[in-house]
This record gives sequence, structure tokens and C-alpha cells, in this order.
Amino acid sequence: MKILMVSLNYAPEPTGIAPYSTKLATRLAAEGHEVKVLTGIPHYPEWKNCTGARYLRKIENIDGVSVLRL
Repeated sequence: MKILMVSLNYAPEPTGIAPYSTKLATRLAAEGHEVKVLTGIPHYPEWKNCTGARYLRKIENIDGVSVLRL
């Protein structure tokens, strides 16, 4: 099954909804589903860009999950 998850927070953010979103997406991917996550640049809990990222769009693969950061 193809699954698109939209979440404001995702790994590597340690708090907020990120751990739940990350765990759900990686679990579904481990069960054989094609999982894509649409999320923002890591910013929680400081509410600022905590990674120093200077991109508008980035695609990564985290634990078998395709992550599009905007």
C-alpha cells in the first residue's frame, strides 16, 4: 500500500508529535508499505531552524521512509 503522511514534526526532533509520526511511518515501512512523509525543517522545541539548514526542499531516506522536507 502507498501511504502519504503529512506531519509538521518528524525525526530528528526529540519531542512533540515527531516521535509518534516517526515511529508510525517506520513501522508501516517495515511491514512492507511504501511510505512518504511530507514535513517541515526541524524546528521544535526552539521554534527556529535548529539544524542550520539552508534549503527550501530536501528529500531524505530515513529508515526506509522517503521524507520530503519543505
